[in-house]
Amino acid sequence: MQWPLAPFLLGIYPIIYIYSLNLGRVDPSNVITTLGIALASVAVLNALCTFSTRDWRKAALITDFIFIFSYLWTCFVDLVCPWIYTDPWSKPVAVSIILLLAVVCWVLGRFLRRTRDVANWTIIGNVGSILLIIIPLFQVARYSVSNARVHFSFLVTSAVSAPTDKPDVYYIILDGYARGDVLANDLGYDNSLFLLYLKQKGFYVADQSRSNYAYTDLSLASSLNMDYIDDLNKNPRQIEECLRRIARNKVTLLFKANGYRILQYAPDWFGPQEMSMTEEKLETRSLNEFKFLVLQKTLLRGLFKNDFGNLFKTRTLDTIHLLLTLPGSARPTFTFAHLLCPHPPYVFDRSGDTPEPRIYLHRPAGSRDWYPKDRYTDQVDYIDRRMEEVIDHLLRDSRRPPIIVVQGDHGAACDGTSAHPTPLMVRERMGILNAYYVPPKVKAHLYPSISPVNTFRLINNYIFGTNYSLLPDHNYYSGPIDTTPYVFKDVRTLLGEKNVDQR
Repeated sequence: MQWPLAPFLLGIYPIIYIYSLNLGRVDPSNVITTLGIALASVAVLNALCTFSTRDWRKAALITDFIFIFSYLWTCFVDLVCPWIYTDPWSKPVAVSIILLLAVVCWVLGRFLRRTRDVANWTIIGNVGSILLIIIPLFQVARYSVSNARVHFSFLVTSAVSAPTDKPDVYYIILDGYARGDVLANDLGYDNSLFLLYLKQKGFYVADQSRSNYAYTDLSLASSLNMDYIDDLNKNPRQIEECLRRIARNKVTLLFKANGYRILQYAPDWFGPQEMSMTEEKLETRSLNEFKFLVLQKTLLRGLFKNDFGNLFKTRTLDTIHLLLTLPGSARPTFTFAHLLCPHPPYVFDRSGDTPEPRIYLHRPAGSRDWYPKDRYTDQVDYIDRRMEEVIDHLLRDSRRPPIIVVQGDHGAACDGTSAHPTPLMVRERMGILNAYYVPPKVKAHLYPSISPVNTFRLINNYIFGTNYSLLPDHNYYSGPIDTTPYVFKDVRTLLGEKNVDQR
């Protein structure tokens, strides 16, 4: 135990910890490359610290101090003063803290140079770092073993009959896009021109639609499987099971079984390693979300703040660009496109440029990343016009009339949090954009309050001749996301509404 293992264990700890929190979301290849970079960085850092101590074992103690200080500092910033990393302060603060730490480490190195025996400190560092990393390592190992044993599948209803000329189907998720009346009444923005555009193009806009669930994972696990996920509340592996239901979902399985080409343009956390059904997925041109989450746990976070926002911006622009290159295949295609817009971070103004930075020393309690409202509605305005461009292209260049669904996975969260769900917060979060460009036979069955759980029940019945019946439109609020996301509360009960079936 006198060999200094602590620097290397502390260096890889944030990677293992973040991976353990996102099991099923992150491609293991990203973890392996990040671990390699971290271990190489630890070796370089330890070599630099050797200059001040003339002893690599003593240098390891300084490296330990750097990592511990880094983790404590980032936790302090997140809990007490996140605003100090707001532009234009972000980089100056980061550089100042790094320089201050360098001075402290030099002084500490001079002190350790005069210290003869550091064996006990090395043992303490080793034991402490092992205890720190053992829990996330155990969670990763347990998931890997259980995931290897579970062969997850769904029973897919066999197609009885289907039109000979199958349409391309586009399922476009605009993350966090609230319903029109919610935007107007609660967020002070009028998107009626966009809704009018959709109607003029032949879309049916379900103007009383609500999401079935309040969070992306839950909403997509429900809509892509055409069913409710209430049973997850009793499942001991809720997160893993929810992600499996997204990755191996009924809708995609049915399209693939009927010869469709499957395209997926979605964020990294969508479980790309399990999407074996996908023939093409979006590759970002910058660092991915996982690596940025790791950077957020280091003193370098302030130096890469703009790059983190650029990642979201790049992903959105890349997805729009790819949608504008479709269609082009003689084979019918099912495209799932998940755009991280108008969801924060706010990286677009109404012209599509990066917004000017603002400094907020006093934010409303609970609003967090969704504040301020005008930045959210600016992104709504921008994505509206880009979606008009995409829809015009798909309708104009498709060889056969396509089916297009433009849907919010949930609404906004500008006024509060899930921990204390006021009626305003529930309205914002649950009311969603839900628009359908579908054949008349499908359109005849649509109604104002249709929810995503029934979207593909109708579409699949038309394309593949299946016999799915429509489910009652239940809408469930839950949270907070990090504690009780699967404890569901009926939205109508929370808002004091009567249960009225509009079909």
